[in-house]
Amino acid sequence: MKVQTRQDLLTVVSSLFNDALKEVTKGNYDTAQLLSAYAQDIVEILTEEGETHEEN
Repeated sequence: MKVQTRQDLLTVVSSLFNDALKEVTKGNYDTAQLLSAYAQDIVEILTEEGETHEEN
C-alpha cells in the first residue's frame, strides 16, 4: 500500500489496531502490543503535524 495522504495514514492506523485486536484474541499479546505501538506512533506524528500546521 502506497501512503500518499493523511487519510491513507488513518486507514493504516485502523488496520494496525484491527490486527492488534486479532492478535489479542489469538493470545499473541506481544505482537498486539507492537502493532498498537506502531499505530499510536502514527497518530502522534499526525497530531504533531496538525499542530504545526495550525501554528503557521
